[in-house]
Amino acid sequence: MLKKFFRFLIFVLILLETEYAVFVYAADTKGGKILNVSKNSAEDINSEPINIDNADITLSTVSYVYSGKACQPEVKIICNNTALISGTDYTVSYQNNINAGTAFVIITGNGNYTGSVKKTFSIVRREASSVKISPVPLQIYTGKKVKPSLKLTYASKVLIKGTDYTMTYTNHVKPGKGTAKVKVDFKGNFSGSRSVRFSILPGKPVLKTSVSASAVRLEWNKVSRAGGYSLPPQAERFFVGLSGRNC
Repeated sequence: MLKKFFRFLIFVLILLETEYAVFVYAADTKGGKILNVSKNSAEDINSEPINIDNADITLSTVSYVYSGKACQPEVKIICNNTALISGTDYTVSYQNNINAGTAFVIITGNGNYTGSVKKTFSIVRREASSVKISPVPLQIYTGKKVKPSLKLTYASKVLIKGTDYTMTYTNHVKPGKGTAKVKVDFKGNFSGSRSVRFSILPGKPVLKTSVSASAVRLEWNKVSRAGGYSLPPQAERFFVGLSGRNC
């Protein structure tokens, strides 16, 4: 004896121009009652991934100034009048996006989308005015070229001589107040130049003293190119209460 009721699946294809829908339902053979209906588009059931090569892809920013940090512009994609979702429809990666130059965004299709597109953006060099240059300490005359080192920093990062800048010295032999100069020419991630002046003092003489009951004798070595000599404050104690030629 056949069962009183049984269910079966009926697949009905309804053609509409180039698209079609698929209806799947279970029917009661006695009452003809539809028990369940589900509908899916043909694209969802049997479609090929869409290539994003011809999609409209824009970057939130196409030019940055070097900051020492990774630059990551946001990506917006419109494909077939549909806004794609990052992480679902595509993934994003970056190349050469820290130092000054040309950086890249690589967009790769995901899920229902395929293909890969590379977009470019620029990172321009930072101006020299952004760099902090520490003051040059007083230098002592040696008879030779005086070349003090410099400390240059940007955003707590110490710049490297030869990589980030070069230096050229002028008037850096003879003693003088603020007459010596070093020019800093920037390179790499920085642009422009800066000049810093510094002072070269005459060499410091070595002072010798001798004291007797009748005189105080001071001696010091001759310093090349010195225009004169003056006593340091600590030497004044030897002359307290003294008078005459010996002073």
